[in-house]
Amino acid sequence: MSVIRKKKYINLAVCSMLLIMVYVAMVTFMPKMSLWSRSYCNGNDEYINLEPGMEVSYRFAAPVDRLTGIKLFFGELTDKDIVARTDATVILTDSEGREVFSSEATSVCQDVFNTGSLELEQGQTYTVTYRLNDADEFTDKMTIGVTADGDLALEISGTYNGVPSKSTFLIIYSVISAAVLLYVWFYGNNDLVATDFCDKFILGVGVFLSVVLINQFFDLFMIGRAGLRMLDSILDGKLFSFFDYAYIQEVIRGSERDFFEIPYSTVTYIIVAIIMIPLRFFTDGNIGFSSIANVMVLYLDVVVAGLFLWSVKLTQRICDACDMPSEYKRSVKYLYSFSPVLLLITIGSGQIDIIYLIIMMFAFPLYYQGRYRMFALVTALAVAVKPIPLMVFIPVILLVNKKVKDILINTGICLSVYAVFKFLFDKGTGYDTIWSIISSRYTVIGRVTDRKAGDISLFLIAFSIICLASFIKKIDVSDKKAVLYHSMLVIFVTYASFAAFVNWHSQWLIPLVFSFAYLMPFMAENKRVLLIEYALELLIFLVSGLTYGTVYMIEFGLLAADGFEFRGVSICEALSNAVSNADTILITLLAAVSLFLAAFFVIKNPYRNADAGKIKAADLAVDRSMAIGRIFVYFSILLISYWLYCYTG
Repeated sequence: MSVIRKKKYINLAVCSMLLIMVYVAMVTFMPKMSLWSRSYCNGNDEYINLEPGMEVSYRFAAPVDRLTGIKLFFGELTDKDIVARTDATVILTDSEGREVFSSEATSVCQDVFNTGSLELEQGQTYTVTYRLNDADEFTDKMTIGVTADGDLALEISGTYNGVPSKSTFLIIYSVISAAVLLYVWFYGNNDLVATDFCDKFILGVGVFLSVVLINQFFDLFMIGRAGLRMLDSILDGKLFSFFDYAYIQEVIRGSERDFFEIPYSTVTYIIVAIIMIPLRFFTDGNIGFSSIANVMVLYLDVVVAGLFLWSVKLTQRICDACDMPSEYKRSVKYLYSFSPVLLLITIGSGQIDIIYLIIMMFAFPLYYQGRYRMFALVTALAVAVKPIPLMVFIPVILLVNKKVKDILINTGICLSVYAVFKFLFDKGTGYDTIWSIISSRYTVIGRVTDRKAGDISLFLIAFSIICLASFIKKIDVSDKKAVLYHSMLVIFVTYASFAAFVNWHSQWLIPLVFSFAYLMPFMAENKRVLLIEYALELLIFLVSGLTYGTVYMIEFGLLAADGFEFRGVSICEALSNAVSNADTILITLLAAVSLFLAAFFVIKNPYRNADAGKIKAADLAVDRSMAIGRIFVYFSILLISYWLYCYTG
């Protein structure tokens, strides 16, 4: 047996043992850790005097499955109280008066009572009673906290049992473990023939788990429903009054407020309507929550997965337009397709932003060919889907257009489709009402300008500087490789600033990952910078989780279709349990890492000197193992989140 093969077997054996140990830990003691605990307090409004022979109690519906602790609130202690002893009892009884737990309280300093891991029936009524039997000569009376109603004030800590059936966790864990073991076996092997199956299997696992485990259920439901409503309006001859039509239909049905929210553009819904044609034979825009709705959401998630895989193939269009070597094309494909954030944003969260990204992939080859007006026209369709691509278009067009007339013409073309559709469709009482409902929650402009230096948005300052630098930059437009690097650089720096200074939704960061895939191969010799990008993608997960839960799986996953509602603690909440200011730390780290990477790409710009044209094809080959290994950040988040769903939810 060769030394290399022997080493592979050893690595495989060690990794297998570690995976087994992690699994055992995850199903035994880890669910009982205090990190996954949550506290509930009924309010400590005042203090009352409690004398020997008196008691005070509180009845409550159990908010947790396992009670871990009860905390009481006593009045401010004096020096003599600290040494005073009491003869008191804390008793927990069920709805039938049976004692479930009791503990002696021998001191007024004893305010926390550890119940171990006491199983409760969630939602059932329990009563906690504090009874003062006697006190020593120093404490003839004491003060204890009560609510405004005179009930015993207390704080209850506990955890949740998760879903009743946990068997699927082993299946998911086994699938991810198989991907890990395959990766370990082929780690460091750059033989494309030998690793082809390995790479496809690992990516396939990521796509499969994204479809099965997670989706932003309500958003996908509403997107599909609006697509069906668009088809209804076409069939009823009301296409040009789509928003009024949709509004009236919801009024007739007496729908709840959320069903009036149709937040995307008409162009988006026309595209979605085309996608929804097969389902129109089975249902229409009046679809409600039902089994067919679950099918519709799954169908849309599969469509998004298909669009993602198509976009992987489209990455080479840009490479071909710039005459990039095969080594570069392969590197871009690895960096793009194995991105944890891209998998979560597109397939995982089921976000249709992949549509405008695909359109941009058709637009950019025109840009590198010098066909700027055609580039602006195709980009106009992407902007009509969502305005976010404007932040891509403006700096990249300033790189190559230095005449004000050309800039204005191309910008006008870029806004043309958006303007036409806004004129034709965005009007009427229905439109005004729908968009007033949406804007009452937030607006993109509001998010962009919410973090400020004085009265000025930090992002707008950064974006203005980027646009000015792009305009000033002198670039040889005939050197396609240089144009490729600089265009992707300004996109990355723009969205790194966006990530640092804006309270974003994760789907708004797609161009950040997209541009990184085209920049990193130019830095192939600095392969360790990929580790920084690992950290960036992980931080995007966590910062996103501060607002929306760790990932959408734990609240909106298809596996929740059995009616189980996730009530447990997310990863971010667990971090907050461990570190009180975890949210501030995470947001600060994200800003620092994103801006560091932006500065790195600016400083290491290979086209800052005359020798840039001598870059060899081999220099553009990113380490395969490190590029693919990024997906295991995603697998880890998926696994931990599904474990939370199964064991602590």
